[in-house]
Amino acid sequence: MTTVTEKGTPMYLIEVPGSTKAVIVIQEWWGLNDQVKRMTKRYSEALNCTALTIDFYRGKVAKEADEAKHLLDGLDWPQAVTDIENASTFLKSQGVAKVGAVGFCMGGALVIAAASLLPEGTLAAGVPFYGVPPTSLCDPVQVKCPMQYHFGDLDTSHISSKELATTYKADLAAAGKDVS
Repeated sequence: MTTVTEKGTPMYLIEVPGSTKAVIVIQEWWGLNDQVKRMTKRYSEALNCTALTIDFYRGKVAKEADEAKHLLDGLDWPQAVTDIENASTFLKSQGVAKVGAVGFCMGGALVIAAASLLPEGTLAAGVPFYGVPPTSLCDPVQVKCPMQYHFGDLDTSHISSKELATTYKADLAAAGKDVS
């Protein structure tokens, strides 16, 4: 895994030489811990593609839920979306044609936000596992790429509760978007 920076965005890269596809793996609220780095490696190996993960907290990693909540509450959401755009730009500058994103909880919300806010073509696809971005950040039904959504029935977090997911899926359906 190599450390790279693009326009101030710190990233960890697993490069597959010659790959024209890549996936951005977006962390949970804990930060860029060893588990996220292992998951990034697993995605790279399973998809035989370049994989990258972003250090949204700039080196901070939580060990307890209260600390993770504090980090999430302090997240600069617009900057995080810009970080995703910077990651996609970096990957494309390395010869990647298509960039997808997968995220978990907070990361899932960031996948939806990026797919809603960034220019069409920045992401080729997104897969959020839980998480819906705050409506103050974006209108999450404005996604511009194919998405595959995964929501849990037992999650009670303020960012990925069943009620929030149900409302979001209903909003997507009302907007004529696929909710698979």
